[in-house]
Amino acid sequence: MVRLGGIIGVYQEADYFPYALKQAEQMYDEIIIFEGCHSAGHPVRSTDGTVEMVEKSGHTVYFPENTEGERYDRFQCGLWTKGVNEVVRRGCDWFRFHDVDMYFFDKDVESLKNAMDAGGKDCVLFNERRFVFNWKINTHDITGFFYRITPGMSMTPISRIHDKDGRIVRNEPSMCVQSNVCCYHFTSAKKLARMRFRFRISQEKGTPDIPEMWGRYSNYDVNSKLDKDEIEALVGGFGANIYTGDFPEVLKDHPYRFANDIRSIE
Repeated sequence: MVRLGGIIGVYQEADYFPYALKQAEQMYDEIIIFEGCHSAGHPVRSTDGTVEMVEKSGHTVYFPENTEGERYDRFQCGLWTKGVNEVVRRGCDWFRFHDVDMYFFDKDVESLKNAMDAGGKDCVLFNERRFVFNWKINTHDITGFFYRITPGMSMTPISRIHDKDGRIVRNEPSMCVQSNVCCYHFTSAKKLARMRFRFRISQEKGTPDIPEMWGRYSNYDVNSKLDKDEIEALVGGFGANIYTGDFPEVLKDHPYRFANDIRSIE
């Protein structure tokens, strides 16, 4: 079986981090955690209890400081590179940048590891349901990756993995295998203050039309008829729908599971 490394970046995620850590400990042989915000416009450390949680996690934690004048995405790429180098040093064969708001069913964790262990490919892709506002409204997408550690590999902002010839691995079908696994990604199913921060960071990176998008996000009525086009525009992906199925086992006690609108939670 492969040795798998998980690299976690976390900031103001006390609502999701304990569940993410539990799943990470099911998945990875080595875990590296980076805590903090890499923007001069925001506090460098979380203020919602996340810092205390990562300190008690029992895993290697780094607390990087902001770098004056360096772009957020380039700074974060440097951190990810450091994390990859660390899991390589610890003898891992594969790694993943582990988002604290993405979760798998237990059976799918084993399926993904088997896909890595099968050999012959350098990237395993998986599907996702991408949730917004609550744990019902979602879209579909294919954006998740596990990477084999290969000689000469490199990274460009934020997390594009290149092979020794400079090719972006996830864009090369010959290097990738598409699994049937679907993860549950709560990318925009968060409190309003946390989402406001996310929009501001996107604006710092130069993403266009952020003020207009923030207005549409913050004013969307979850009790109205599902506006598929608007949901897909706000969260990305395709096939906007209302999900009524089960969730990964690690989330069984999460307080947001039945919330109608997480934005309104204090």
